[in-house]
Amino acid sequence: MNQRQTYAIILILLSVFLISGCISNSIPNRTELEAQAAELNISLEDTAIGAKAFFEFDYNDVYPRFIQLVEAPRENPEMMWILTPLIIMILLMEFYFGRYTGEELGWNTAVGNSMVLIFVAIDLLRYVYGDQGIVRFYEGGLEGLSVINPYLLPLKTLIAVFIGMWGLMLLLMNFFHALPKKVAFFLSSTLPINITAYLGIIIVYSGDKINDIPINLTTIAAAVLLFIVVSLFFKIVHFLEPKYKPREKPQKEQH
Repeated sequence: MNQRQTYAIILILLSVFLISGCISNSIPNRTELEAQAAELNISLEDTAIGAKAFFEFDYNDVYPRFIQLVEAPRENPEMMWILTPLIIMILLMEFYFGRYTGEELGWNTAVGNSMVLIFVAIDLLRYVYGDQGIVRFYEGGLEGLSVINPYLLPLKTLIAVFIGMWGLMLLLMNFFHALPKKVAFFLSSTLPINITAYLGIIIVYSGDKINDIPINLTTIAAAVLLFIVVSLFFKIVHFLEPKYKPREKPQKEQH
């Protein structure tokens, strides 16, 4: 392990420790969650937060969940404000690398792509805590925050924090060149970055219902299917797209 990798690991561990400490103070414990669940007349284990619910998997529900992920922006057009730049970025970058096949991502671009997840995480926290969340936090602490649904606070906060931490880890790894180039460039390429951001946005923006899009193995399988479908689509686009051919410089006639 070289010096750059050591620094990257130290920074990542420090970031994880600091963020985890901050979030743990804002997430209610199980007793508080059960009390909130009782008010909504549901069981904690029956919600997207329950451990049992996470391991639920039904093969027959994968395709309907896939359709739900795809059609979510139509159900909540508000998310299009943040989805539109991501979609434009995917299209432009995939068309670019499909045309210029001889080019690769580059460490500087990988660093920039990883920051997308951090910016998306900030917007997700804004959505969860409200536009005036920062002001109310300074005025009244955690109790002064305005949230969509108090019971959804832990789940949606954790999703936003996970995306932000993943983006931070990728940023540090790319900045210090701590990962092998092929691995780093794949993880930080446009498609994995934006699909991850898309899924986080869909789940957090998916309404106030606790089980609107539950976090379980069925949803994960649907997300994998979404990634495969989008990847295959762009593979076909790359195959059909005309490739760039550099112009040959005319040779000077020798007298």
